[in-house]
Amino acid sequence: MDIQKPTFAAYGDSIVSGYLRGGAPDTRFSSILANRLKLNEVNFGHDGLGYLALRDEQGYAPEGLDYPAEIMKVEPDFLLVCLGVNDVPLMKTHSAEVADRVSAELGRIGELFASIPVLVTMYYPGNTLGERSRQLVNWIASDCQRNGLNFSDSFVGPFKQQPAYYSNDGIHPSVKGHLELARLIEDEVSNLLQK
Repeated sequence: MDIQKPTFAAYGDSIVSGYLRGGAPDTRFSSILANRLKLNEVNFGHDGLGYLALRDEQGYAPEGLDYPAEIMKVEPDFLLVCLGVNDVPLMKTHSAEVADRVSAELGRIGELFASIPVLVTMYYPGNTLGERSRQLVNWIASDCQRNGLNFSDSFVGPFKQQPAYYSNDGIHPSVKGHLELARLIEDEVSNLLQK
């Protein structure tokens, strides 16, 4: 790790881990972004993770991982959070629990990382948000505002259904899709780093 470069922590689901990217770790959007902006990336991606998805009753990830506490250990200069898409299926029967977890997680992130820029987004592969997914995005945006965090909707319907941007499953980004995600959010990250 180059100690002269700012540390960029990326925290989230399979979009952050780069699941199905079909290439080396440096082909995921967060790594591309870190390379372009000359940042040291520390990746905290966990496939299937959401605000409620894959969490225990205390809100910990599998193996009892407390991701915000783990992220604090690397002393990041910038934090990007991309969670939510894995909670969309849970909204049908567990919407109140999802709302509570969104509020708790973003409240904690706001407290722990009050001294650095934090950008929160949610990846959604389709062009149009359904009622439940729209509600979830609204909750995330509202909780970001309430906790002094920055919200971006750049990853909501980012590919306009262009097949080349998706992996074979039609959900996860391809290598080309990860390049596009990095492009879509680069200016927002750059601007926040300069504040």
